[in-house]
Amino acid sequence: MRDKYKTISTTSALDLRSTPAEPILDVKNVADNLDQINMWIINTTRAREIDLQDFDNQQSANVSIYKAAPSSSSDLKGTEQVGDISADTNYLYVVVDNAGALEWQRVAIATF
Repeated sequence: MRDKYKTISTTSALDLRSTPAEPILDVKNVADNLDQINMWIINTTRAREIDLQDFDNQQSANVSIYKAAPSSSSDLKGTEQVGDISADTNYLYVVVDNAGALEWQRVAIATF
């Protein structure tokens, strides 16, 4: 079972032996190792920047949950934002942007 999760590498950039007499880093390939580490840092940092941009570009990070269900799709109090939700025993209601105008939309709740 353990072999299933081993990482397989076609290049032996790092020596995985753990005896103190033998080096862990292959001295012949130090430049290659540093290039691989540098590329990993660049790719990891780039992915993190994209994640942060996605987080910063969210339209509504704070979703409000309303206790009272709306009586119609236009039953807005003026404080609603896209993504706000409400529910009753029959429907789940969500505030959506319909061509620039906010409105409630609902979906029926059913057992499964």
